[in-house]
Amino acid sequence: MTLQQIIKHNFSSLLRCVDPSIDLLGRLSSVPFVEDQISLVNQQSTDARKINALLNILREVPDDIHESVLNGLISALRSSGQDHVANIFRRESDKVPMSDEHYHKLTEKKGLLCQFTDVENGLLDKLSTEVISPDNEDDIRAMTGYTGKARKLIEVLTRKSDDAFGAFIDALNHTGQSHVIYILTGEGTSRPLKEHYRERLTSQRDYLVKTIDSKGSGLIRVLTSKTVFSEYDEERVTHTQHTHNGMK
Repeated sequence: MTLQQIIKHNFSSLLRCVDPSIDLLGRLSSVPFVEDQISLVNQQSTDARKINALLNILREVPDDIHESVLNGLISALRSSGQDHVANIFRRESDKVPMSDEHYHKLTEKKGLLCQFTDVENGLLDKLSTEVISPDNEDDIRAMTGYTGKARKLIEVLTRKSDDAFGAFIDALNHTGQSHVIYILTGEGTSRPLKEHYRERLTSQRDYLVKTIDSKGSGLIRVLTSKTVFSEYDEERVTHTQHTHNGMK
């Protein structure tokens, strides 16, 4: 099967799972034919547009250099940690793109995941050793706010191999976020905080900040001992600047 045929047959899957990382695009800049047009890819405003532009460039590769471009593409994908994508072109391992089931769980629940996933609760550190690349980590940390970071993480995960879903579940469990696992799988006894409780806490935030002695009363230690707070939560709260009325 030619490069053009592979892309045509797998266009939707490739559009969904290729990560147009700086690493990948940098490596492709030395691949024949692609090197002359990589700037067009870099000019695109979103990841989806970058991938679409790249795939359209690859579909135009002349037959006489087909093999060299294919080899260069596969090498660039594997070197940038995208074996699951490279295997679409030439199968060399058991890595496959994320399944439809796992992809839809992540995308359909994205709103709730962004509300409840705490990326900086050790989760990103855990994933960075197994799942996400340094470029991915930098992109996620560059986002503003917890919701923005969580949204970017979900987007990154959907482009990973299928075993990244299980690694995400393990990382959530490791960082005390089993309630997020419940959102994804419906399994377990830990539930996200109900909306009316969240609203009550946020509506009374100013009053609670003024009246609760978070440190001196031992409240944080109790919450941690009851697994309401993780060790990461405890560290963040106890290192937050204090006012004379309590925690900021």
